Amino acid sequence: LLLENVDAQESENILLGQAAGKQAVRLIGVYSPVHRIGKTSYALKLGEELAVNANVLYLNLELYSGIGGHFAGKGNLGLFLTTIVQHRRHLDYVHPMAVAEDVKAVSVQEWKDLLMKIAEQSIYEMIVLDIDEGLPQVYQLLRVCTEVHVPEIRDCYAQAKIRQFEQELTLLGYEDVLQKIKRKDVHD
Repeated sequence: LLLENVDAQESENILLGQAAGKQAVRLIGVYSPVHRIGKTSYALKLGEELAVNANVLYLNLELYSGIGGHFAGKGNLGLFLTTIVQHRRHLDYVHPMAVAEDVKAVSVQEWKDLLMKIAEQSIYEMIVLDIDEGLPQVYQLLRVCTEVHVPEIRDCYAQAKIRQFEQELTLLGYEDVLQKIKRKDVHD
């Protein structure tokens, strides 16, 4: 089943595991057009807090994920995940890709397919995606999220960037993404 052939709401329902007869998987995208405000720290903290009461998988989709900073190095996707998933307190994560060009080479359809398989074939109730603006078709990836957390600070330049991002979503026809945005105040 290709998600390209269904509308945004229908693809969200399929992606979230409802087609597999499973409880819906909450897909939380963490994204910001503002740099150096603690987006990854926010995403990890959110994942860790949610993981206290649920099975949560954190996926870092950043071009430069900071391997060695936040992360210690090292047929059935659910079974395969058990061999590559690492742990950070209660939170599960897959070690980020080491090369930015590898991250950029993954199409939005491949991300959607992977997320759908994780939703259908794993134990995860929630997936936290740490999303980089450099991903191809990033707004289409944000579209499949059930919610999009946008870390923000009260700096006038940062606020201007977020307003521009929201205006761009409207101009490009991504009002559905705009409705999913939850601004989250972070301290710098």
